[in-house]
Amino acid sequence: MTELKRVGNWYKVSINEVSYNVLIQKEPNSIVCEPSSIIVFDDEFNIIDGTPTFLGGGFSIYQHIEVLMGKVDWKYDMVDED
Repeated sequence: MTELKRVGNWYKVSINEVSYNVLIQKEPNSIVCEPSSIIVFDDEFNIIDGTPTFLGGGFSIYQHIEVLMGKVDWKYDMVDED
């Protein structure tokens, strides 16, 4: 028998009109995900490595997504806007 275990949440994030697929690892026995535990994929699900691709303000794609995911209300899957 196959056992399935949920390891995190998938999100589609658009930055400067470019879409990224983001997997964020879930903390054990919790609905909370760890924003720094991200894997970023392009639209064709190729992994984007940690090589900095700088956006406005000197942020890499990973840094930008980590900041965004840090604003998520994990109970309702909503972004807390500033």
